Amino acid sequence: LLMAAEGGHVKAMHDIGVVYFNGIGVPKDVAQANKWYLRAANLGSHLSSYCLGLNEENGENSQGRASFPMAIVWYLIAQAQSEGNFNDSQSRVQRLKQNLLDSEIDKLIFYMTAFADDSQFPWAQLALGEMYLTGEFVAANNETARKYFSLASASGLVAAEKRLLSPELVGDDFFDRAVTLREMG
Repeated sequence: LLMAAEGGHVKAMHDIGVVYFNGIGVPKDVAQANKWYLRAANLGSHLSSYCLGLNEENGENSQGRASFPMAIVWYLIAQAQSEGNFNDSQSRVQRLKQNLLDSEIDKLIFYMTAFADDSQFPWAQLALGEMYLTGEFVAANNETARKYFSLASASGLVAAEKRLLSPELVGDDFFDRAVTLREMG
């Protein structure tokens, strides 16, 4: 398993995180678990991002205390990685969102923007684009959403390419114009 994880196999990376987190055949080591979860999350594992969110929510992180803003960041990234098909992540965001202070929302936006501005983590770009498109935690802004979707798309995320073609970003008549142009040409 370790050889596969070190060789870049994403599921093996996640599984190594589970092994360390639960102390299966090794001493329990949350820091090692989070390291492996992070590696897998960087490669698109929504389960690893979710585990990082759980660990932030429960204070099993390098600070040793819960960070709800960081938990939400990881849950939103898990949502983006699953293309919106991860209901437990959604419900955790909604539950935590109810109790956030304004200062914590500011931290959440800061953390997500820092992740998104790191070109090594396009999943955060996709998640931040989604935040700006839907107006969740930030004021809705289609231009900013388009910016982050474009950055994620440039990294090869197909989900970001799809979002760039959403009616909210291209306009309701985009597809009609495209068909007309195709018929003309």
